[in-house]
Amino acid sequence: MDEIPIQEWACYADESSITKDKYSVVGCTVVRSSRLQYILNEIARLREKHKMYAEMKWSKVSNQKYDAYLDFVNFFFSMRYQGYLAFHATTFDNHKWDHRTYNESDPDIGLSKLYYQMLLHQFIRDYGDVASLYICLDRRRSSTSLDDLHKILNAGAAKDYRLDFGPVRVLRSKDSKKSDMLQINDIVLGAVAAHKNGKHLQNGTRAAKRDLANRVIEGAGLTNYRDTTGRNNSFTIWNFKPR
Repeated sequence: MDEIPIQEWACYADESSITKDKYSVVGCTVVRSSRLQYILNEIARLREKHKMYAEMKWSKVSNQKYDAYLDFVNFFFSMRYQGYLAFHATTFDNHKWDHRTYNESDPDIGLSKLYYQMLLHQFIRDYGDVASLYICLDRRRSSTSLDDLHKILNAGAAKDYRLDFGPVRVLRSKDSKKSDMLQINDIVLGAVAAHKNGKHLQNGTRAAKRDLANRVIEGAGLTNYRDTTGRNNSFTIWNFKPR
């Protein structure tokens, strides 16, 4: 299960809508490590309440489990309102990828670059001054090694933000089945990606997913994801456009 990092800030990141939809989204939940045990205890309590012991994820949201997933989403936003956690996501129009020119014809390199942009400019920028960051990615097969990503993130922190002391101390990946934080991030990220791609408006969409997608955007205090939000917020959306 989730460990309690010794680093001050922990970030749990994943991707959604990578292959079939118009927009890819990568996003992360950020929590101060001193608050993490309380959050994990509350997630365990909700699991017991709803007898949900298997992996939670957006793809599993069903009308039958709507009440349980709504409880998890409401809990997420209650923690956000209290300042216990934050959520940050970067979107990208899949029609604008040029993998042949920029990514050695490898879509995974493009995805790794999107992770880099989100982690550097939405996480490290705002939390890196404490020189104590922990990043956990949902495990995936990638041509970019964790060591390489770790090094280029710290190099980017030095170049772009003068954080030349290596603010990212730990970068690891984990099977989301063993991480409640990755799972709750998956639910919120999935809701954002569904709304961004207009799936909540499609006739075949389950009512539970439609309602949760609307609940998340309402909880974020937004009316749409078309506009990039300001940075001084605990729920940010960056619609990335490469130079």
